[in-house]
Amino acid sequence: MSVQAHHLVWGYDLFLPEWLVKGNYSRDDLLAILHENIQTILDHYKGRVSEYVVVNEAFTPSGYGQNFWYNNIGPEYIEMAFRWAREADPNAILIYSDFDAEVINDKSNQIYEMVRDFKARGVPIDGIGMQMHWLNPAYQTKGVPSKQEVVANMKRFGELGVKIYVTEFDVNLAHVQGTQQQRRDYEARVYKDMLDACLESGVCTSFSIFGFTDAMSWYTISSCPGCFGDPNAEPLIFDKDYKPKPAYFAVRDALLGK
Repeated sequence: MSVQAHHLVWGYDLFLPEWLVKGNYSRDDLLAILHENIQTILDHYKGRVSEYVVVNEAFTPSGYGQNFWYNNIGPEYIEMAFRWAREADPNAILIYSDFDAEVINDKSNQIYEMVRDFKARGVPIDGIGMQMHWLNPAYQTKGVPSKQEVVANMKRFGELGVKIYVTEFDVNLAHVQGTQQQRRDYEARVYKDMLDACLESGVCTSFSIFGFTDAMSWYTISSCPGCFGDPNAEPLIFDKDYKPKPAYFAVRDALLGK
């Protein structure tokens, strides 16, 4: 089974160890820590992990995000992380992943320019991860885009020489109106449309769902940092009793070309 690992570098303080965040390290110290971490992980899993999300969620719609690594090293931490990862495992596929950048918008334009710059300067990057957390109340207010909008964005990245990886797919139904059957049928259409977009783009090589059953989604549980604790979210293809939902059959049909 091919393994895709998440994430080598993520600057969100909530998920970084206290000794690091409060350590008062110099910039050189932090570069050494980051380098050692990447080297150690890739050395350990060489030959067993084939794909890595090297850097996760480094952008806002207006540019680089204010996070621990950006604030203490600068935006070059992204390039350094990719170069170190390639040195550690020349055969691994190296991915940048982010949310709310699945269509052509301000944020995806920032990522696009980064990839174009990296490719021009020989910075190793193989793929772009589009998370696809649809209907997330924290940032997505315009609903789910059309399949054509997603395909267009995927294709323009493909023209830069990178592949697309759908990395964290789910559909939050918490605020979708209708009967349970209507809500789940809507969810199934979103799953099928976005998987069809991946298949039709010609540059999308994997489609990963962010969890297995509604009983254990980050939307439905409350026992982890950043989780929502909303039992009405129903974001995955199996319900809380591990029974397949319409979304399961929609994914199956898309893969069968139906």
